Amino acid sequence: MIAVIFEVEPAEGKRDAYLGIAAELKPLLESID
Repeated sequence: MIAVIFEVEPAEGKRDAYLGIAAELKPLLESID
């Protein structure tokens, strides 16, 4: 198992865009074995 942990601070006014991208990536990342 490999774990990647990171912390981000979205740029001013970009929080919604960041959360949208994260939501799209979650299923892809969960499917990786």
